[in-house]
Amino acid sequence: MAETVLKIKLPETKRGLFNRVPTRLYSPGKGKKKLTPSAVSVAGKIYGFSHTNDPEAVCRLSYEQIREEFGFSRATIAGAIEQLCKAKKIERVKRDQDGTAYKYIEELKGKRYDNIPQYLYTAEICVCGEWRKLTPSEIRLLAHITTACENKKTGGICRGSAGQFARDLGICKTTVKKALRALMKAGLIYRAKENKGKSKYNLSGYEVNRAVYEYKKYLKKPRAKRGEKPFVSAEVAAANAKAERESYYAKLREEAQQRVDKYLLKANREPRFKEITGELSRMEIAQAKAEIFEPVTLPSLLIKKQALIKERREILKGLNMTEADLLPRYKCLKCSDTGFKPDGCQCNCYPKGGTTLQRGKAEGVGESDRKKKRGEIRAYSRITKRAFGRI
Repeated sequence: MAETVLKIKLPETKRGLFNRVPTRLYSPGKGKKKLTPSAVSVAGKIYGFSHTNDPEAVCRLSYEQIREEFGFSRATIAGAIEQLCKAKKIERVKRDQDGTAYKYIEELKGKRYDNIPQYLYTAEICVCGEWRKLTPSEIRLLAHITTACENKKTGGICRGSAGQFARDLGICKTTVKKALRALMKAGLIYRAKENKGKSKYNLSGYEVNRAVYEYKKYLKKPRAKRGEKPFVSAEVAAANAKAERESYYAKLREEAQQRVDKYLLKANREPRFKEITGELSRMEIAQAKAEIFEPVTLPSLLIKKQALIKERREILKGLNMTEADLLPRYKCLKCSDTGFKPDGCQCNCYPKGGTTLQRGKAEGVGESDRKKKRGEIRAYSRITKRAFGRI
């Protein structure tokens, strides 16, 4: 039985993940502050997802996801993201319940990349009889050597010196030597006697243990025959369909909200309209308190509220607007562009939905999802009606 040299902690569903990190991130250049190892790791992941053929591509991450995949604490994650934002390398695009969407915005020169398997960040190695996690320098060096060995031109051997690795990875020569010794003791890399460097013209050659290539096992997919579509598992197909559907409705809601924002901006240019909106918001709180503690004052509050609503309508009329212009106009009145009807079932307005989606039996959508959507729709409806004095 082969000796275990790498204990992988990452769940099997995520073992196929790897980050394509530009080597330029290791050495930011003159006059620029050097990134921390955690910031480089997070930046590499964001770069890989947001730099694709799709100009609108982003990387959606949550603190919990980063903690699981990298093993960082919340404080470390927050510090890494803050450093990247201040250095103007990434920007926050959108934030919702599924996490925050980030995009890598800095233009990097050079086309050299290192493929870093995601499980290396949480994996353990055995050095001198003790199991421990890989250090950031060891991860960086191992990924650099592995990427070079994967290149067919190198013949599976990465040649280099400690000084050369130090320059490429932006770490000191002493740290590189220490990392090389640790990786060789752990059995992750080898250096045969005939590959030991003798001069700058005859550099040392390193080979990588097959255990490091574990992620490739999860990347292999059955090849499709000519004329057939590529194989996609049922789980992946269901997840893709669900994501596509959610993206479709999110875009519709965003378009509806943009129209409202346009009218609201025009209305808020009137100082009195802005004042009335603020008074009505405060009156909602006062009305709620009156209903419980002082029912006697409720009639006078309602009269004042109706007077303010009437005045606001007159202001909107003078701007050739109505209250309806300040409410989102959804494409589908049944589901308000959420994809779910008030009873929690999926709506049939989705262009690719069909009758299965209409009955709410699509894979990945259960009773809990329907109840959640039903509650969201009712809550939203109540809030919008209160805002315009309809209840």
